[in-house]
Amino acid sequence: MINRTTRCGKKIAFLLCLAISIFCSSMPASAADTLQQKIDERTTVIWIEGEALGDMVIGARAQVAFIYVDESLSKGIVSDPHAPDWLKWHASHFSNKELRNRALFVMRYKTIKRWDFSPENIKVGTHNVDPKDILTNKDFMAMGDLPPDTIGTLAFSVPSKYVIKGRNVELSYEQYTGVFNVPKR
Repeated sequence: MINRTTRCGKKIAFLLCLAISIFCSSMPASAADTLQQKIDERTTVIWIEGEALGDMVIGARAQVAFIYVDESLSKGIVSDPHAPDWLKWHASHFSNKELRNRALFVMRYKTIKRWDFSPENIKVGTHNVDPKDILTNKDFMAMGDLPPDTIGTLAFSVPSKYVIKGRNVELSYEQYTGVFNVPKR
C-alpha cells in the first residue's frame, strides 16, 4: 500500500514539475511575441524603386524599415533579452535628455542592388532630416554608393510635433513613401 502511494505521489510531482516547466518555457516566447507586436505596430517598410506585383516586389534597389521608438517599445526592448542587438543599441538613445520634445526613429536598410544612400533624403511628415538630427556616429554608418547585400542602421530624431499619437505619419526616402499610424499607447 505504501508503495502505490509513493508511486502516485511521484507521478503527481512529476506532472506538476512538467506543467511548471512548460509554463515557464512559454513565458519568454510570449514576451518575445509582445515585443514583436510592438515592433510591428511601429514599423513602416518602403521599397526603393520597387514595384509591387501581388505579394512580391520586383526591381527594388533597397528595402528600408523605419521603426518608431516610443516609451512602450523602449521598455519592451529593455525587458526582453532576445531583442536584436542593433535595436537595443539604437533605442538606447530614447533616454537621452537631448531628445526631450523629439521623436526617435531607427532606420534599418538592406540593399538588393547598388544604392546611393544619403540620410538627408529621409523625411518625416514635412520635416527633412538634417545632419544634426542623426544620432548614430557617422563612423558607424554605411553611406554613399552601397553594394548589394549591405545592411545598415541609423537612429535619428525629429521634433515631436511631426509625430502625433493616433495620427498617420508619412515617412519617406526621396519620393518613396510609407504611412503608419502612431500608436496611442
